[in-house]
Amino acid sequence: MKPELRKLCEDFISNRDEVKKVFKTQLDTVYPICADIFLSHEKKADEQRIRQCRDYIKDNAGVLSNFRGNMFAPCACMLACSDDPAGKMAQAAYNYKLIKEYFFGSDELVLAAMLLTDMAEPETVRAKAERGRALYDMMKAKHRFLTSQEDSVFAVLLAFSDKGDAAIIDETERCMELLKGMAGMDQLQTAALVLALSDKPVGEKCARFTELFEAVRAAGMKYGKDYELSVLASLSVNDVPIPQLVQDISEINAFLGEQKGYGGIFGADKRTRLMHSAMLTNTYYSPAVAGDAAALSAMLAAIAILMLIMMMVVINSVNMASMSH
Repeated sequence: MKPELRKLCEDFISNRDEVKKVFKTQLDTVYPICADIFLSHEKKADEQRIRQCRDYIKDNAGVLSNFRGNMFAPCACMLACSDDPAGKMAQAAYNYKLIKEYFFGSDELVLAAMLLTDMAEPETVRAKAERGRALYDMMKAKHRFLTSQEDSVFAVLLAFSDKGDAAIIDETERCMELLKGMAGMDQLQTAALVLALSDKPVGEKCARFTELFEAVRAAGMKYGKDYELSVLASLSVNDVPIPQLVQDISEINAFLGEQKGYGGIFGADKRTRLMHSAMLTNTYYSPAVAGDAAALSAMLAAIAILMLIMMMVVINSVNMASMSH
């Protein structure tokens, strides 16, 4: 394993453990994504700073607010990466109130509000929300039952695209068609929305995504076909040779397998560990980590995708647990 890749993995575990000191009652699926938020911003998690940012959220959001639900810990970590966490939280709370005029309040909308705080000037937030709603309605018209609240984040992110609304929806549809048979339609729609965030030609990015998935499996890693596919889709749009990506995923997977929380009866299962390995590979090769400040929007979009996926895992696990009782 390359020394810099090993350091990223070691920092990931360290960040995860720092977050756990502050948020002790979160489900285990939340901590890895919080750890990755710090990596994506080239920051180290610090317990006291996270506590401070947790308090900023409490100061701006009531007990029943979505900011203090499944998104509580991730929001605190996003604030902790900011040079002005108090100001960012105040703006995020304002953005949330504004975009609630276009979407139902939800954990996903909190994520959208946080990302808009980083990606959009305050005076443009309403325009992004309006366009996001228009795109969401177009998605809903195409796939009434597949499109749901979690897609609101993708709709808002796609509102930053220079492409026309119809072109964005058409590209998503073409991606779904090219990927048909790879997984269930629900999973493919999410993966297609991830791919739509990239400006690469449709055929090229779908072929590369499929090639990466097959290469990972051919290497003996049984990568999942559910929510995990979207993480792999996000990773596939870079220009790193696929054999190198597969090698890095494999090495990170082996490293994580030796860490607390990834082994034994109570550790994350192999499928989740592989998804985290792909997530960390994606972070390692993101333009922002390479020092390209102009790639801020792309970096934040990747964070949004990964956070959204992890949050849905949290919600689904809660729902499944309640159904089993």
